[in-house]
Amino acid sequence: TGEKPYSCDICSKRFAQKSSLNIHSFIHIGIKQFSCPLCSKSFLRKNDLTLHARVHTGKKRFCCNVCNKGFSKRQYLTNHILIHASENSKSDMINNP
Repeated sequence: TGEKPYSCDICSKRFAQKSSLNIHSFIHIGIKQFSCPLCSKSFLRKNDLTLHARVHTGKKRFCCNVCNKGFSKRQYLTNHILIHASENSKSDMINNP
């Protein structure tokens, strides 16, 4: 129902689960328990470390259907697609004065 009964004592951000509040509290005390073995960059969440690992592997899961360029994050692909949309708009303006 969207209820968030757990509140951070430091910043007042609210959470639905106590475990989420506990993880959030690490932000304020500077604990990043997941470290990359290749570059020692640290992360608050294991999933963030997993996503970071793609930097080292070069793995790019998201591919542009227009030019086949690969991206590690969906948001990067979304931003890239806007370039093609802009190019098409300019082309339409030139071809259809």
